[in-house]
Amino acid sequence: MRNVVFILGLMAVIAISSTAKADCCNADCSCQWTQQGTSVTIKAIGNNVVMDDYNEIGPWGKDVTNVTIEGNFETLGAYAFKNATALESVDIKGSIKNINKWAFHNTALTYIELPDGLETMGREVFSSCSQLEHVTIPDTVTTIGAWAFQNAALTEVEIPNGVKNIGSGAFHNCTSLEKLTIPDSVETFSYDDYTGYGDYGHATFADGNLKELIISSDKIEMYKNAGGDISNLTMIYCTDSVDKCQSVLDTLGVSVPMVDKALSDMASSGEYCDSLESCKALSDMASSGEYCDSLESCKALSDMAASGEYCTTIAECKRFTDLMNSGYCDGFEACKEMFNANVINYDGKRYGSLDDLYNGNALPSITQQEQGDGSFAVYKDGAFVGYKGKRIYMMEEANRVTKPTGNTFKIKYR
Repeated sequence: MRNVVFILGLMAVIAISSTAKADCCNADCSCQWTQQGTSVTIKAIGNNVVMDDYNEIGPWGKDVTNVTIEGNFETLGAYAFKNATALESVDIKGSIKNINKWAFHNTALTYIELPDGLETMGREVFSSCSQLEHVTIPDTVTTIGAWAFQNAALTEVEIPNGVKNIGSGAFHNCTSLEKLTIPDSVETFSYDDYTGYGDYGHATFADGNLKELIISSDKIEMYKNAGGDISNLTMIYCTDSVDKCQSVLDTLGVSVPMVDKALSDMASSGEYCDSLESCKALSDMASSGEYCDSLESCKALSDMAASGEYCTTIAECKRFTDLMNSGYCDGFEACKEMFNANVINYDGKRYGSLDDLYNGNALPSITQQEQGDGSFAVYKDGAFVGYKGKRIYMMEEANRVTKPTGNTFKIKYR
């Protein structure tokens, strides 16, 4: 019985071993591949390795289900996995600078994260990947080739700032695509003479169902000319100026709801505000710099005014905050008492306002000395200024009219 089990196990090992394959994928063998069943590993030996282009598909065949790419590649070969309809996952552990045309055309990928350092994506690299719903494009990419994602199942695409050229038909017939970001870096939606797609040969975004577009004013008409249907959009998130975006739409004769992208992001985060209106007010306040110069400081003033505990308006709260930061009082309650006082007592002196306190303009020190006849001698900051009480003595007159005894002459009775 043991011999039977041993023989069966050995046969299984032999069977598994017989499915393993290995070979080179370029002339100098700096690109090597191994295959175990339906899993393929492609490895670069050294840096900037250029993988061979293939006519239809690499030697691993169309039944591959998983691919791992390791090492530093200058180029991933054309047609490498074209029509590998069972290919469900690609794990890129190394770096790739260029992916040549048709590399993953018509595969079963549902998601792929492209590596940092990638610069160009060739023609139809992911075309007809009808299950591809998500793709992460690094900000190192400068060119997205013609028909790169044609017929893909993408639902949302954020083209990174850095992409300059998007090829003809790149997102043609992506009927599931509902949200698209076009960055300021895009210079052209290229047109070429590639034939075979009738009237859509040059339309980058034709036959889509896009609902939300994130774009700047100077790219709107470019998007429309590349086949984008603006009239069916439910929202445009304008990345520069809503007024400029609206002006472009007016010129094109199209009416679409629009919102400032930065304000929308701010409201969505909820960190400083939770509605477009409150975010607009906060942003305008920070931009003016009159009371605060950052969203954080403006939020603090706004919250303080809303609470009404120490102040009730932005202007009041700004002065209260200045008082808190001045060092003239310690703690909210002490500062509140000083803030609301008609006359401010500080360090043995009196001040008529916060501005006087800040500028060191103390109120004069007024003292008086009883004279014994119902009147008082009045001193300002230690200097005699006159009398008050039952009799009023005017010193300018008294200095000129005196009795022989030297006593002050009484000018007037009250």
